[in-house]
Amino acid sequence: MEIHGPFAFRLDEDEVARAAVAFMRKRILLPPSRWLLIAIAVIAALLIFFDLLDGMINIGSLAAIAAVPLAIWLAIKGIAPRMARRQYRQSAALRDEHRFFFDAETITFEGTRGKVSFPLAELHAFTDMPDLLLIHQTEGFYNPIPKRALGEDAVKALADALRGAGVTQW
Repeated sequence: MEIHGPFAFRLDEDEVARAAVAFMRKRILLPPSRWLLIAIAVIAALLIFFDLLDGMINIGSLAAIAAVPLAIWLAIKGIAPRMARRQYRQSAALRDEHRFFFDAETITFEGTRGKVSFPLAELHAFTDMPDLLLIHQTEGFYNPIPKRALGEDAVKALADALRGAGVTQW
């Protein structure tokens, strides 16, 4: 079995922020967030329906409806990257050099603080961004890998290995 790597990289603050935005954009559409969004849409529709029964649309109802997409946009584009940047500045481990290698069945992450291996088939998902791969261990935890550390052939090999192991691509 061919082993790819080891690959070494240090994440920068902008990469961590972009990863957080991509993660939040996907996460907001998964349960239980999805159900909250559906509930808000139903309430918004009911507000408009009851306003129409009265013969006119209430400005307050429209403002409340307009606030929902604004709040979602703010969470994704405003809050998520700020939180990620703050975590990056607070975490020496996040700023450390990271190494990893993989084959068709396993990915191994190493750093000055430890080493962990995951069978690819046990990973939850992966996200292929223009400059990053996010390897999701769960719905809520991911490892960002900058593509600049791998090169095109290794990026393709890793994505193919993940797909081959049945890992969902987000």
